[in-house]
Amino acid sequence: KSEGTLDVGKSDQVTVTFLPQESKAYQGEIVLSYDGLDAFIPVFGESHNDNNVYLSKSFLHLDDAYITLHTQQHVKIINKSAVPVEFQWRAFTSTKEEQEKKQRLCSELQQEEAEQRMLIEETYNEGSDLESLDSDDSYDNDELAKKNERKQAKAIANLARRYNNIRKAVEDDLMLFQDDIFILEPVSGKIWPNTEITITITFKPQGPLHYSCTAFCNITCSEERLPLQMIGEGIGPKAKLNIEEMDIGDVFVGKRKEIDVTLENKGEIEAQFNLLPFETPFGSKFSFDCDHGILGVKERQPIKISFCSDILGEFSETFKWELQGSPELLSLTIKGHVVAPTFHFDEDIINFGAVSYSFKNTKEVKLTNTSEVPFNYSIRVPGDGKLLQKEFDITPSKGTLRELSSERIKIDFISESVRKYDMVMVVDIDGVGQDMLAIPIKGECFVPTVKIVPNEYLKYGDIFLKHPYKWGLTLINESNLPAKFEILKQDDQSRILATYEPEPEKGFIEPNSETVVTLTLQTKKIGPLRLPLYVKIIGNKQEPQLITLLANSVGPIVEAVTPELDFGQVEVLKESRQKFTLLNKSYIPAEYTAFFKNKNSIFKVNPKTAVLNPQESMEIDVLCNADEVQKFLDTLHLVIAEGHDVEVVVKARGTGSTVYCQENITKVDFGVQFTSRVVVREFFVENRGRKPQKLTWNRVAKPGEFKKDKDKKKGGKDEGSKGSRDNAVTPNTSTLTGGKKNTTAEDDPFAICPFQIVPDNITLQPKMGIMYQFKANCTSAGKIEEQFQCLTVVANERKPKVVFNSTFEGEF
Repeated sequence: KSEGTLDVGKSDQVTVTFLPQESKAYQGEIVLSYDGLDAFIPVFGESHNDNNVYLSKSFLHLDDAYITLHTQQHVKIINKSAVPVEFQWRAFTSTKEEQEKKQRLCSELQQEEAEQRMLIEETYNEGSDLESLDSDDSYDNDELAKKNERKQAKAIANLARRYNNIRKAVEDDLMLFQDDIFILEPVSGKIWPNTEITITITFKPQGPLHYSCTAFCNITCSEERLPLQMIGEGIGPKAKLNIEEMDIGDVFVGKRKEIDVTLENKGEIEAQFNLLPFETPFGSKFSFDCDHGILGVKERQPIKISFCSDILGEFSETFKWELQGSPELLSLTIKGHVVAPTFHFDEDIINFGAVSYSFKNTKEVKLTNTSEVPFNYSIRVPGDGKLLQKEFDITPSKGTLRELSSERIKIDFISESVRKYDMVMVVDIDGVGQDMLAIPIKGECFVPTVKIVPNEYLKYGDIFLKHPYKWGLTLINESNLPAKFEILKQDDQSRILATYEPEPEKGFIEPNSETVVTLTLQTKKIGPLRLPLYVKIIGNKQEPQLITLLANSVGPIVEAVTPELDFGQVEVLKESRQKFTLLNKSYIPAEYTAFFKNKNSIFKVNPKTAVLNPQESMEIDVLCNADEVQKFLDTLHLVIAEGHDVEVVVKARGTGSTVYCQENITKVDFGVQFTSRVVVREFFVENRGRKPQKLTWNRVAKPGEFKKDKDKKKGGKDEGSKGSRDNAVTPNTSTLTGGKKNTTAEDDPFAICPFQIVPDNITLQPKMGIMYQFKANCTSAGKIEEQFQCLTVVANERKPKVVFNSTFEGEF
């Protein structure tokens, strides 16, 4: 103890421990303080290394160990001294190195702590700005700043506490020896005088490597630490292939070859194997049914290797397996030679001989596979289709030919060039090579001579517009080869006038024979036509031969069977009807439009427009409605579309009167009426004629009435005698004596006759009318009947005509 209370007359023992760290002399003093006084006590000591404590071995070579397993050896610490000693296995040679290590660690911790503190300050500074923006009005800026400072101080305090704990742990650390490969047990202890302690060293390798490590034994009686160097070798898995090199000889391309090898585990631990990738051209043709796995101790793994190559040549491929935990690689080298399959054609040459331009010619050859492997082939003709279109079509051009089998190959040759052919057909083997086999192809192409009849003009003559006409064009092949022809398409400019359709438009002509091309011509315009037609012989380098089509296009031909239509005398204002026949003599439809020459014609035609089918006849109605008493002469024009017009002369003579009243006024019955009362009836009379007419109404005297009037006026003047002629008709308002009005008539218009017509005299212009008033008024009772006539004088005529005879009657 370093302090205490000493009673009077008592004594106490104080123990001073001397623990030197170095072998040298030490000097110091102890200060004893009591009752305000100090007493100084000198202390001396000297330390020496005790060589009586040592290791039984300073170098230890541990037995090799398989990874995942371990080996052990022992070393002894021997104490021959007279005092007990304590030992500790340390990682460093001296206390100075341990302190330097701890100082480095503390320096790193201090730097790390400073960085963490700076990060905390930045974080809280940024957080205070955000909090001031997002907070409500319950906190002012000072309060928020203080709140943030408290949080920051708390975080810094936690950080300082954590790093202080870490530093304390570093300072308190004894720096004992620790290692995952070499493990020493026990790591510390006490050795009594003249005794020893056994230290067990365990070697646990983690890989097939050479390991070396040194541990230092710190003994209390020695300044220097006793080193122990340990080395050991880690052993990985051990496996072996039963074959390391193999020659498989010749192998046909495309044929599969199988190889069997065995992988055996020769070690004392499991062997995990894995086949390394192989990227060489031939190496990629190998396949392994087992490229990875785990072999137990003494276990064997059969591996089947398959080889199938599509390329030719010699090869030597080395495949390597890695064993996990072992630096060594297992290798297998396989050598061999890939050879092409053998095959041939059954012909030495393909000779087409003389061929016609653009005609298909076919030959066949047989391709035979004489090898024991199938192969994929492609057949082609080099140079075919480079300048022109392809001329050779090979069927099949590609495929698979089974081992020891054959296939028929068809070659279709369509020559597109007038020349001699000297070419070859080659066979390529997929994945093996090109031009593996070649066979010559020979032939010569000609263009046959073709004669065209007629060779200049093809005459159609007169043809109807838009009606198809057919004519033949003969093509004569005078050679021993077939020929192809084509009628070139008609140009757009000539199609405006007419169109022609060849049948066939293209085709071929057998050797020494002829064919007829039917040309269907259809015109679109009237008049003479010249159309160019071009005939091309396929393969002929000369210009196509020109044939001119000649034709005269005409429209429909229509005629009237009756060129003149005479209605004779017809009653005016009544419709009369006659027919005439219109005949279409052509082979095309004829459309007509009919109208009369005169503007205000009394004639009408029905239908005004129609279409007559080819060779069709149609009856046309002509209506006559005369509106004047006179002769009528008109011309019916029939305009034929795209043809010549037709005219028909139409005649008629109107009879009767053109004065018309819709109501029947032959009898005007006033019925039963009261006396001395005017009754009016109205009738509308029209002049439907083309001339003005003067209308006059006259009363017809009753039999004997004129004679009585004559007797009453006997003895009168001579003029009165002349006026009293025996006339049956009197004016409407005049007396029966000379036409002079008596005093009674002047005062009362109904004095003479109870009936009156207003107006009784008027001139009606053409297409005008008048509303007549028929009045009745009688002063005496009884039934009365009178006769009236309506006379007309037309235009400048002098003789009047009777228009209406009317009977007026009434009962008063």
